[in-house]
Amino acid sequence: MKEPPVTRNGKLRKKYLPALYIDTSLLIEYWLTEGMERPPNELDILFKKNENPLYPVVRELVESDAQLAGVVEIRRKILSGELKTTPVVGSAAMVELMEWHADSTFRQVIADSSSVVFLREKDRREVGGLLRRVLDRRRREIADSKEHTIRSANSGTEAFIDETWLDSSYAFSHGLRGLVQADLVSFRLPVRKTWGYPSLYAYLQLSLRDILHLLFALHLGCRFFGSFHPEYARVKDLMFEENGITLLSTPREILEVL
Repeated sequence: MKEPPVTRNGKLRKKYLPALYIDTSLLIEYWLTEGMERPPNELDILFKKNENPLYPVVRELVESDAQLAGVVEIRRKILSGELKTTPVVGSAAMVELMEWHADSTFRQVIADSSSVVFLREKDRREVGGLLRRVLDRRRREIADSKEHTIRSANSGTEAFIDETWLDSSYAFSHGLRGLVQADLVSFRLPVRKTWGYPSLYAYLQLSLRDILHLLFALHLGCRFFGSFHPEYARVKDLMFEENGITLLSTPREILEVL
């Protein structure tokens, strides 16, 4: 049995140090660049010859995004295996990735199938309500057919859920490939400790989510914290002074430590 990367007390094992904590904003971009690190193959070239003329324009716009291009280089570097720092993703960021994936793919499916105007003013709470309606419909289908799983049989509802529910097999073999997945073990946040540096970050208006990601990174023993979330910029110096962790907020900074 393979030894887990995290010890019983929740720390990364020495062979994974130094480590870079991948927060949700960076993880989503890493996910989006899956496959972009590879040169086009013969099949890709064939498809491009017969593709909608709109697609090259869209592709050019995407590839011109400097940050996304930088993340492609990050993915290429990570997948090369020649690293001096271990990229680590925790369970909290993975759950947020699942939330983002459901919302973004739902909007894409609706846009492809009907009028995008339908979703223009919908927030995530409303999207969640619509997804619940689809899930309930699928459960009724299962009950009627006496099946035992939400994701089985061939129906439009099942296909909709397959499209919008993040697939673990794809995640492990493609989307998250190259990242060390670290369990959250033995994490504690006693009330008395909230009056320490967490209160400083709360005072400076970091959200609970942002503070928790920082606490998780410290708990794991990460030296670096990778994030594109702009809120961390105003506490970058404090993160190092108070906690000894270095914020990396651009692809170039991340590439330099990997």
